[in-house]
Amino acid sequence: MRAGKHVVVVVVSDIGPPQRHWIVTAYIARKLTDGDIEWPTS
Repeated sequence: MRAGKHVVVVVVSDIGPPQRHWIVTAYIARKLTDGDIEWPTS
């Protein structure tokens, strides 16, 4: 069972054509400490 309540995903984006995105890492965390929330839950 996972105890965390946040899914943290780090994405690297290439803005030049063609635009591409790579998921660098993803993990479950109990709390968020710093960073930008790009997709909050509704």
